[in-house]
Amino acid sequence: MLDIRQEVHGIVIKHSPVGDYDRIVTILTAEKGKINAFARGVRRMGARLSGSLEPLSLGSFFLYTRKNSYTINEVKINEYFEGLKQDLKKVSYASFFLELTDYYNHENIEAADYLNLLYISLRAIDSGEERFSYELVRCAFEIRSIVIDGTFPGALNVGADLEGTRAAIKYITSSELRKIFSFRLEDEAFKDLKRVTRALRNKFVDKRLNSLEMLGMYEEI
Repeated sequence: MLDIRQEVHGIVIKHSPVGDYDRIVTILTAEKGKINAFARGVRRMGARLSGSLEPLSLGSFFLYTRKNSYTINEVKINEYFEGLKQDLKKVSYASFFLELTDYYNHENIEAADYLNLLYISLRAIDSGEERFSYELVRCAFEIRSIVIDGTFPGALNVGADLEGTRAAIKYITSSELRKIFSFRLEDEAFKDLKRVTRALRNKFVDKRLNSLEMLGMYEEI
């Protein structure tokens, strides 16, 4: 069977070693959802693709496909999020977003909306807390993830105590992605939103999230 070369667009979520020199790279792609692709020889010193396949690398990935197996042949990276990687607090939020992305996405299920959500959330964190509250970005990311997954129970069914919280949740679940962080909350409503978000995570995420330990240095998770 001939190998088929194709281009996908996405972001590296994680990678793991295989054998002496290879890696399996997990990529969230707009076209094929979450895929695992071989990167042959990438762990050799001076390997051509080594610097382009780190987590948070966003761009185009050219794959050879054979049966159900993908092999990365070429990469064109548009964004490395280098500024984000230089700040431990930003890294903590980014790691959490990537781990949730890995949890919620599956192979052969188109993920353009989720990829856009991840991108704008990373950009919001990268822009600094002077512009966006990191905790607000996290809450919006978690809630909109459940919406995209198709399991969100509705703004009136999440146990919010305050009208301001319910209005914020309705906005998060229905606004255009590019405007999803464009709102403010009073302190009590914000506390209520964080409580609701934590309850939703406990209900819908049935695995331990390792990134929560690092994120817990900066907020009550």
